[in-house]
Amino acid sequence: MADKGLTTLPSAAKLEASDRVALQTANGLFEVALRADWKLHASRLSQDNAEGAELAHEAACAWASCTEALQELGLMTDVDDRIVIAARHLQAMLPPYMPEVSDIRTRSVTLLQDAKPMWKHDPELAETLQQTGCLLHVHAANLELMSVRKAA
Repeated sequence: MADKGLTTLPSAAKLEASDRVALQTANGLFEVALRADWKLHASRLSQDNAEGAELAHEAACAWASCTEALQELGLMTDVDDRIVIAARHLQAMLPPYMPEVSDIRTRSVTLLQDAKPMWKHDPELAETLQQTGCLLHVHAANLELMSVRKAA
């Protein structure tokens, strides 16, 4: 008979880390979507031609992936409240919503301020929340640049 060794259940710390990984994944997908949006905008291509349509499709798919990741995070149980709040900030920025730049900046500052006191006792979570806040800051800057370029 083969020795199967000990079977252990995942520790609570490993289970707790899954919500952090889910937020990090959503952050990564949000960044991909921001890049795809910017690539489309910077190209100045119309969605009526093939190349512009392809860039628009890439952006739409990137936003859809981010939306799906945030929905999956929302279905998780025993999620840290701070992660839930960060995820809600991201969800409020997803298409079809067109948030005001001031709202995005307020959310960004809130997340960055929330991360500050965590650095001593939970640096991993602090870094993830800071990343989320920085992504929102970039989103606001992108929207401002896009509006300036459209006006020019």
